[in-house]
Amino acid sequence: MPPAPPPPLAPPRKGEGTRDPSAPFAFLKTLLGAHPMPVYDYACEACGPFTVMRPMAEFRDPHACPDCGGTSQRAFLTAPRIAGMDAGLRTAHATNERSRHAPKRSGSHGSGCGCCSPKKVTTAPAAAKSFPKARPWMISH
Repeated sequence: MPPAPPPPLAPPRKGEGTRDPSAPFAFLKTLLGAHPMPVYDYACEACGPFTVMRPMAEFRDPHACPDCGGTSQRAFLTAPRIAGMDAGLRTAHATNERSRHAPKRSGSHGSGCGCCSPKKVTTAPAAAKSFPKARPWMISH
């Protein structure tokens, strides 16, 4: 009989070894459902248009008509369903699109910028020492 493995030196820390690699994207499952898939429109020559949820990898492939079973090609019948999307998700998409192509840039300096205004210095009446107005409690040596 082989010897038993030695016990661990220390118990695992909280969450160690059990981390889900998709944890940072867990909010997407909440927003989009367990298996988010896009919706595609198809046009059957015999039955007319129909809509199907499919993986993005299959967007070019024809799909069988749910009524007659005939092969149907993809059709572009409707605009993307942006109006039916959650407002927070729509805002996130707009922010991502804006930041991807045209990052927000500011023409002015941020608050506390010292390059545009002179430094405010207070001098003692006897001109012994000077110190910045923002930190009067500091004593220089």
